[in-house]
Amino acid sequence: MAALQDRDGLPVRTRAKNGAYVAAAGGGAAPPAKDDGALVADVERAHVAAQQLFGAARYDEAAEAWLGALRLVRTIGDPAIRKGVQPVLAGALGCALDCRGDPRAAVTWHARAFEANGKIGDTRAQGGDMANAGTAYLNAAAAAAALR
Repeated sequence: MAALQDRDGLPVRTRAKNGAYVAAAGGGAAPPAKDDGALVADVERAHVAAQQLFGAARYDEAAEAWLGALRLVRTIGDPAIRKGVQPVLAGALGCALDCRGDPRAAVTWHARAFEANGKIGDTRAQGGDMANAGTAYLNAAAAAAALR
């Protein structure tokens, strides 16, 4: 039986009681290819690369880089690490989407960042998420007004 895949084609894994990863519905052991430290380093490199693309006004490429980093975060085994990293990447992705002219998608990603920051109790970051979502919302309204 093949392992289940998520919407991005990544294998769905769960932790067995002994802490080992097993492929969901596959039954066999599916150890992570890298440890969490190496994965976090890969995510950080992807984030820095996306920031450089964003700074160069290459918003499409930056958005793709942040999406890739978010996919990579999903493979990190430690839920505390995932919860701490995901809102940063989601918020950054929202900014790239807004700058490339997709404010509705940006609002969605800022809302995800807001929710994720709420789960870890980071109210200061939630304030930034709200400000960014508000800017994207205003950009969406301006785009809609321009079409009238």
